[in-house]
Amino acid sequence: MSTSNKNESKTVVCGYCFTKGHNRQTCPQLASDMKRVEQKHGPNHPLIVEYKKNRKSISKSASERARMPRSCTYCHTLGHNRRTCNTLKSDMKLAVERNTSWRKEYYTNVKRLGIGIGAMLKVKDHRKSTDGLLWMVLRHEWESINYINEGERAVLCQQISNVGRRMWLTIPPTLVNPSLTFTGWEVVSPSYDFALPSKWFSGELGIDTLFRDFDKESRII
Repeated sequence: MSTSNKNESKTVVCGYCFTKGHNRQTCPQLASDMKRVEQKHGPNHPLIVEYKKNRKSISKSASERARMPRSCTYCHTLGHNRRTCNTLKSDMKLAVERNTSWRKEYYTNVKRLGIGIGAMLKVKDHRKSTDGLLWMVLRHEWESINYINEGERAVLCQQISNVGRRMWLTIPPTLVNPSLTFTGWEVVSPSYDFALPSKWFSGELGIDTLFRDFDKESRII
């Protein structure tokens, strides 16, 4: 399904005029029709009485919702929302600090190992009794690499003899000497081209994913 079709499928359709972009409550055609009915038949016409009753009920419900105290979806405290939550800001600041420190260690290690873009690896083929197959590093998933997942599925590689076959490598900063017998893979031709995105070392890139859909009780920092 195309993007435009997806957007259209999510657009509200009015139950009165069947036009996209608004609902029955805000339908300008319905309001115009009711105005003509009232002008012709007076305010006591059943349609007008029912229409005004519904409008009054909707207005009352909206006012009640507006008066309800706001509750933050992160810290569950009344009086503010997630966007202005100081607890969330404080936790995110702490996560950025930890991520900054961890990412320096991660980069130092992958650079020492020479696992940059284009690096050649020998990977053990568990299906055959061979010395290993050649694979090439395609990219690092920089945005999703953080101190929580410890470099899990951080590096995407492609088999040289079968370009349709790919795999992900997990490279924690504590990995010292990868080998066929220890990790099942080893570097045979290093590369030091990493194409780091800007601000990656600041720890901010991708940090919002550690808090998205989490509250303070289930947060990951």
